[in-house]
Amino acid sequence: MNKGKVLNRQRFEASEELGVVIRVKSLLYTLQWEGNQYFYLAEIIGGTFGKGNVEEFMDHKRNRGTYEPVWVTVNSLARLDVRPKELVPILEGLVYV
Repeated sequence: MNKGKVLNRQRFEASEELGVVIRVKSLLYTLQWEGNQYFYLAEIIGGTFGKGNVEEFMDHKRNRGTYEPVWVTVNSLARLDVRPKELVPILEGLVYV
């Protein structure tokens, strides 16, 4: 898949799942598990966080737990079930301005 298609897919996923419009800034991590999985650093440039419209958020009769996007601090990542765990030190090392 070419870079343009990958970036468009990431923008679509962020909009559908989180309700936000993003600008992808850089590739943070590549996990080789059942093929390659890519994790990107992105900036929210529009939309409303938490207003995604995927089935998991809309169907409250699923009896499979809840799907609720929440903001967490970078300092709390090590105490959470972040997957893949390898992302935690990468995210902790980012400098935000």
